[in-house]
Amino acid sequence: MITRIKLKNWKSHLDSEFSFSKSVNALIGIMGSGKTSVMQAIAFALFGTFSGLSSRRLGLDDLIMKKPHSKDFASVEIEFAVDGKNYVVKRTIEKGKGTTSAEIREGEKLLEVNPQGVTREVQRILQMDYDLFQRAVYSEQNALDYFLQIPKGKRMQQIDSMLKLDRYEKARESAVSIRNKIFERRKERLRIIEDLKERKFDQRISDLNIEIAGKQEEAGLLEEKVLKVEVKRRKLSEKVVSYEGDHELFNEVAKKTESLVSRVSEMERQIKSKRLKLKGMKISKEILGKLTKEIVSLEVKIEERENEVRILRERVSSKNSRILFLRDQIKESKLRLSESKEKEMGMKKLEKLLGENPEKNLGEMLDNLETAKKKLYSLEARKKEIERGLTELEGAGEKCPVCESKLTKTRKSELIEHRLVHMGEIEVKAREAEEKISKETRKIDTFRESVKKYNEIKRDLKDIVPLKEKIKENEGKIALVRKEVGKIVSEIRKKEKEEKNLRKTLEGLSVKKGRTEDLLGEKEELENLRGEKGGLEKQMKGLKTQMRILERKLKGMDIKSLRIELQEAVGLSRGMEIKLKDLEEILKDKVSILKEFEEQRDTFLKYKEEVSKYEKVIESMDIFVSVLRNTQNQLRDEFLKTVNYIMNEIWGELYPYRDFSEIRILVEKDYVLQLKGTMGWVNVDLVSGGERSLASLALRIAFSLAFTPNLRWLILDEPTHNLDANAIEHFGSVLRDRMESIIDQVFLITHEERLSDYVTGSIYKLERDKEVDGVTKILAS
Repeated sequence: MITRIKLKNWKSHLDSEFSFSKSVNALIGIMGSGKTSVMQAIAFALFGTFSGLSSRRLGLDDLIMKKPHSKDFASVEIEFAVDGKNYVVKRTIEKGKGTTSAEIREGEKLLEVNPQGVTREVQRILQMDYDLFQRAVYSEQNALDYFLQIPKGKRMQQIDSMLKLDRYEKARESAVSIRNKIFERRKERLRIIEDLKERKFDQRISDLNIEIAGKQEEAGLLEEKVLKVEVKRRKLSEKVVSYEGDHELFNEVAKKTESLVSRVSEMERQIKSKRLKLKGMKISKEILGKLTKEIVSLEVKIEERENEVRILRERVSSKNSRILFLRDQIKESKLRLSESKEKEMGMKKLEKLLGENPEKNLGEMLDNLETAKKKLYSLEARKKEIERGLTELEGAGEKCPVCESKLTKTRKSELIEHRLVHMGEIEVKAREAEEKISKETRKIDTFRESVKKYNEIKRDLKDIVPLKEKIKENEGKIALVRKEVGKIVSEIRKKEKEEKNLRKTLEGLSVKKGRTEDLLGEKEELENLRGEKGGLEKQMKGLKTQMRILERKLKGMDIKSLRIELQEAVGLSRGMEIKLKDLEEILKDKVSILKEFEEQRDTFLKYKEEVSKYEKVIESMDIFVSVLRNTQNQLRDEFLKTVNYIMNEIWGELYPYRDFSEIRILVEKDYVLQLKGTMGWVNVDLVSGGERSLASLALRIAFSLAFTPNLRWLILDEPTHNLDANAIEHFGSVLRDRMESIIDQVFLITHEERLSDYVTGSIYKLERDKEVDGVTKILAS
């Protein structure tokens, strides 16, 4: 049940709110009053759309109020109850942006905030989508006979969609399509099988196997021959390589022997030279060790002198830094003394400017400023009083607003002119007062700045006497430090002289040590040369022995014949390998052909198996298609029974006459709505407009109960279209007396005010002044 709907800036509704009950509710108004847009708002709130939206007729921006006030947004909020639970849905549209927000709540619990998500949630709760809502619940304006407006031949498609039978039809069509594709595939496989039968795979595969076996045997024999030739070639090659290796080794040994003879001769010359050089020299490692100890001792003493000099120089550097620091302090103190003289002169000038009592003088200035401000405030108050009086005087009639005496136009003009002159004088005095305030303010600021500067100078001059004493003290310190520096410099020169003498002694010992090391080296080299010469002579003896062995080995071998025999073996081996390779290529081709025939044979057998499977699948698909068609027909028959039962239950209450006693819907190639008269059944398309409307209403109620039994809602826009006065009165009686037992909640949108007498729930009368593009107003409820 829909309990409430709230609109803001919705088309012609500025702010409208409606409450509905569980019975027949009505919105009554003239054309263009906005009554239909309320029902459109219900559809949009629930499903985010309604008929005409996003078509050429309407876009989302068209739902936002344009006249008499242009708005940037519109919103709709709807509250409804299903199965004892209360839900609230709200959607907002912004100009140029579409739906910018949406939400659905179950009580206080937020269920969804995304526009599409809200629509899905509503569909889940109501168990219907907008398409079913439009066809079974919501009858748009003058569309009560929607079923009859569907062209013949397409009604079954529409109703099957409502029944979800279109899913069965789609499934059946898909199944038929799949069955036909499988049938075509089976047909193609049969054609290929017939082609393959003619190729006689078994005979050709047997012949190829025999040919391959023969070639394999021939290749095996040839491989044995190649192997024997290869063994012979390898032995010959080893002999040739062995000869060439021995011959090359012989040449290398000969060269090495010649080189060793040359080296031994050179060593003998060097040994003779070194013997002459060392003759008569007294040298030993003990003498060299003694020289080394003396040098190390001298280096330690030199390092000690260097450290002593470095320490003394650091002390001089520290003393010089101290002197520089004291000089900077003296310079800074003298600079401050120079600046203090200028400050003393400035201080005397400020004392003359400020006077004997600066605080008293400042107080007098502040008093003068306060007096000027009070005068300005008084003038401004008088000006405002005159302005107020002028306003009252200009708006006054024949009586004075002050004394209530008679006021002529001349007197009024005189009074206004007099007050304007007075106000001008006050403005001049006010400007003078403002100038005086500004002048006094600047004067006070200057005075205060001078006082501040005077105090700063006075504070700075307190440090002058200590500065002179500090300069004298620092000059005495500098003299003492200079005296200390002179003593340290004398000591440095003494240490440097000692270091110079030590270095001279060290230089002489180093030269002596170098000569001793050179002679010891020569002696050691002489011993090494003697040992190396003995080793080379022994090596020369071994090489000469090896040369004699190689010479005997090479002497009995015919290398030229061996090389010719090797070339012949290589040529024979290559010829056999080429022939063997040709055989392998032939075998490869035969095996490839055999594999191709075997694959074709396997394909032939596979296709035969597939054809058998396809035939079984086609048989199953034919059964499935038949079951789907029977299910569609059975569901359609059950639907017709339910709808016809409901329509005949309510027909007697809806139709006030006796010429048509029954109503039914049946299938004659397509759905047909019929009425039973005295002459039998007749199609509703052939009866009057009023009879057609009542038959359509009966069908609409039956659809609502059949498709949405859990909701039992019905929304009717202008349902009395084409009804005469008697039929309207009877229709109203049905609404009042019978509808509550059939439908839980009915909404009427109508301009027929006579129906208000039959409404059992909420009534809202709507009106809008279209001549001025006014907003929709609720006149009564």
